[in-house]
Amino acid sequence: ESVYKTLKYYLGQSQSKNDNLIPDFVITAVDGLYNWNDRYQNICQQLKISESTFEIKESSRLCDLLAQLADEFCYFVRTYGKIIISELELPIERKTIKPATWGSNLNEIKFIVHNILFSFGSDYSNNNNLNEEISIKIAGNTLRTINFMKICNIPELNFPLLTLFDYRGFRLIAQAIAPIDDTTIVYGSIDPSINVKGVKEIQNLALSEFIEVDTISESIKKLAKKLNIKRHLSMENSIVYTSMDLQGHKGKDNLYYLMHSAKLFPIETIGINREELENGVIEDEFRYKVLRPELIISRHVQLSSDAFSKLTLNLSDGLSNNNDVAIASQYLNDIVIPRFANEILFLTKAQRRTCRLRANLHRYGINLRFMGRVRMVLFDKFSQIEEPSTQLRSNFIWWSTRLLIEMIACLAKCLINRALRDKLRRKKIVVEQYYKSKIIRMLNILFGQDGDEYWRTQLKQQLILKFGNCLSLFELKIQTDLRQDLLSFHIEQELNMYKEIINIENNQINNSTNGFYLLFWRIKHLIGLKFVKSAEKRLFGCTTSTRSVTTMLRPFDDGDIQQFEGRIKLPITIRESYCSRAHNKARKFVEAKHESFELLGRATVALYEDVLDSIPISCFILQNLANLLTEMRFNDLAENYILLALLIEPDNCGNYLSYAQLLQKEGKFDEAESCYQLSLQSNPNFTNALSVYYSFLKKTNRSCLKFKALIIDLL
Repeated sequence: ESVYKTLKYYLGQSQSKNDNLIPDFVITAVDGLYNWNDRYQNICQQLKISESTFEIKESSRLCDLLAQLADEFCYFVRTYGKIIISELELPIERKTIKPATWGSNLNEIKFIVHNILFSFGSDYSNNNNLNEEISIKIAGNTLRTINFMKICNIPELNFPLLTLFDYRGFRLIAQAIAPIDDTTIVYGSIDPSINVKGVKEIQNLALSEFIEVDTISESIKKLAKKLNIKRHLSMENSIVYTSMDLQGHKGKDNLYYLMHSAKLFPIETIGINREELENGVIEDEFRYKVLRPELIISRHVQLSSDAFSKLTLNLSDGLSNNNDVAIASQYLNDIVIPRFANEILFLTKAQRRTCRLRANLHRYGINLRFMGRVRMVLFDKFSQIEEPSTQLRSNFIWWSTRLLIEMIACLAKCLINRALRDKLRRKKIVVEQYYKSKIIRMLNILFGQDGDEYWRTQLKQQLILKFGNCLSLFELKIQTDLRQDLLSFHIEQELNMYKEIINIENNQINNSTNGFYLLFWRIKHLIGLKFVKSAEKRLFGCTTSTRSVTTMLRPFDDGDIQQFEGRIKLPITIRESYCSRAHNKARKFVEAKHESFELLGRATVALYEDVLDSIPISCFILQNLANLLTEMRFNDLAENYILLALLIEPDNCGNYLSYAQLLQKEGKFDEAESCYQLSLQSNPNFTNALSVYYSFLKKTNRSCLKFKALIIDLL
C-alpha cells in the first residue's frame, strides 16, 4: 500500500481532499455499459504488434493505456465486489445487485454489473468452509495459469481480463464478458464427460499421426510444448494437448480465447494415500493441489494435465500418464526441496540479502504449502554439520525464522478469513466496523500478551495441521515460546526497498525492527488492510524493538484499521503495465536529474519484485528490472537478474541487449560488444539493438567495420 501511494504521488495522482469523490471515468461509465473486453483485447493486440517490431515508445504508450484501463476496471471490481460480498446472506429481494443466470453451471452464483461477470467459483449456499477454501484455491490456480500461458507469448491465443477480489474471507472472480457462448467452442468441451473437441487422429488412432483441424489446435500445441504439457487421448479418442476442461473459443470478434484453465497443470500427489494412487483416481477435493509450472517446465518428461482423472483412467495412455506425474511429485519432495534448502543454507550474507523467499521457492517449483517440509530439511542438513561456521549458523537461524514467519502469516490469513466468513453468515451484518473489530481481536491474540498460551500450544497445532511436520522437537515443547525466534530476528532485505517509502509517511520504522513487524506487514498485505499512521508508529516505531508489541496486553484497538478495502489480484499483463508506467516515470526523473529519482526507483523495484514473487520466470519483468537497477547503479543486482533471464530464455535478443548495456556501464567493452552482436544474431530485425550498438561503437572509438560486416552478414 505504501508503494502504491508513493507511485501515485510521483505519477501526479497525489491524495487530496477530493480523493473520496467518484473518479471522472465513472461518471462517463454509468451512462452506458463499458465494453471492457473490446478495449482490453484491442490494446493487447496492438502491444503484440509493437513488441514484435520493437517499437519501444509505442509499447510504453500502450502500457500507459492498459494501466489506465486497469485502474478503471479495478475501481468497478472493488466497488461492486464489496456490495456483492457484504450482501451475500441477504434474501434476493433485499440485494442491491441481483444474481444472474449465466453459462452452463447453474449451481454457481453469478452477478453481472457493467459487463463484468462476478462469480464465487462454487455454490456458496452450502455453508461449507472446506469447499469455500478449495474454491479460493481453484480461483487462484485459474489466474496463475492465465499468467503462465501469457508469458509463453503465443500471438494467436488471447485470454480474458480476469481479476480476483478477496474481501471478508470470500474470493470473487471478476471477468470482463467476452463475445463467446456455447456455440463458439472449437477446442475442449462444455462437459468433458460427454464430448471433447480435440485433434482428430488418422490410421487407427495412432498418437504419432494426426492432422491439425483448426488454427487454435496448432497454437495450443505450441503452448503445451512451452509448458511441457503432454498430449493425451480424450474419451472420444481425439488428441488433447491440455486438460479436457480447458475451452478454446473462436469469439464473435474472430479472436481465439482460452477459458476455464484452472486444471491445466497436473495434480501433485504428495500426501495422497496409496490406495487412491493405485486406483488411479484422485478425488476432486484434492485436485486443487497442482504442481508449480516452474517445476513442470524443468522436467525432461512431459506431464499430462488429466493424470489421475476418472475421465482418462481407462484410456490406453492413462496409467503411464499417472506414473509420470507421481514420479514428478516424488522428485519435488526428494530432490528439489532438499536442493533448495541446501542452497539457502550456504548463501553468503550478501547473497542472503538479495534472496527473496517467495520468489526463490516458486523459481524452484516449490508451492508455499511445502514451507514446513523445507524448514525440516533445513534442520536436518544443519544438524549433520559437525562444526558449522558463524555464517552457516547465522543462515540457519535466519531462514528457519523467516520460514516460520511466512507460515504464521499464511495461517493467520486463513484463520482471519474463516472467522470473517463465519461472522458474515451468522450475523448477516453489512456494516464494516463489525468485521474490523473481529480482525483486531484476532491480531491482539497473535501480537499481545493475551496470546501467551496461544503461542505455546494452539498455534503449533494449527501450523502442523496446515504445513505438516514443520517444528523441531524443542519447538514442540509446551514451555517453548515461538515468539522468542521472532524477537531475535532482524529484517534485512525484504523490506529494505520499502524503508524510504515508510519514512515518507513519517512512520519512522526502525531499521532493526524485529520479526514481529515483518509478520504484521505480511498479514496486512495478505488480507488487504490499511492501518492509521499513528498505530504503526506506536507499535513498531520505537527504537527498542523488543518492547513494543509483545509487552502490551492488547496492542491494537478498533480505531487502528483505517481501511479494509480487500485485495485485488491482477493478471500479469496488467501488472507489467503498472511496472512499465512507473518505470517510464522514474526514467524521466533521471533525465531531469530530479532528487526524488532514487525514491521513485525503489518503489518501482518493489513493484517488479512483487510480480517476481508469484511469476519468477517472467523474462519481461527480469529484463526491465535489470535495466532499472542499472539506471540506479545497482550493477551487481542488475547482473543477477539479467543472468537469470538469460538462463530462462538464452535466445532472447532483449536479454543480450540489457546485459550489453550493463557491461558497457561497467567499462567491460569487449564483453559488451560480444553481447550486442549476440543480440543482433538472435534477432536481425532488432532495430533498437542496431542503433544502440552503433552508438556504442562511436562512443568507444571502435571500428565500425565490424558493424558494417555484421549488417551485411545479417542481410
